[in-house]
Amino acid sequence: MAAGYTKSNLKSNKKELPATGYLHMSRDTKRAGKILNLFQQLLADSVPTKQWVIKSHPFTPEVCASRIPELGDKRCETILKHIQKKHKGLLDKDYTVLEPYSKGGKWEKAFHELKLDESKLDSISDLVDTKKKKIPKKLKKIKKKGAGKVSDTAFSKHSWVWAALVEEIAVSYGKHEMTSEKIKTVLDFLMKNAGLEKYNEVN
Repeated sequence: MAAGYTKSNLKSNKKELPATGYLHMSRDTKRAGKILNLFQQLLADSVPTKQWVIKSHPFTPEVCASRIPELGDKRCETILKHIQKKHKGLLDKDYTVLEPYSKGGKWEKAFHELKLDESKLDSISDLVDTKKKKIPKKLKKIKKKGAGKVSDTAFSKHSWVWAALVEEIAVSYGKHEMTSEKIKTVLDFLMKNAGLEKYNEVN
């Protein structure tokens, strides 16, 4: 969410205000209150305005694999099943996130137990089944580009697996600073209201 407009903007520059979109999380009630106030003011001044709320949702193995495809279905299921079984209070039977990630909290303990930092998975080859000796097609392009190398100090001294899971857990819980969800919908709204003729013709 942008910092918002100042009172002087809203009073004196109404015609110059651009189309505005607000994307926020369902559990972030403090921010939602500020957004609602600005949203209502902009609507009253006939400024094209929309808001989108990212609701909390279960963090299932399927969601995990779709959001972090490098992990794959089996690894996602192994991680989440372990957390369900060994760490009560984090995920319920339907994979609903019951508690947000916090430094030194239950999630961190579970991640250490799963040794997500010890196996850094520094390269794409670490993601491949060693028995099959084959790289999934969707990862071939990544490997060709030289992606997959991660330094020991990246992601606040945690592995990329750890960091990626933290981000997705926060989004699933419904309280996070950023997300790529609904990005196309938001951009469509902003572009169309920017008066870009070529964009409107294509869409």
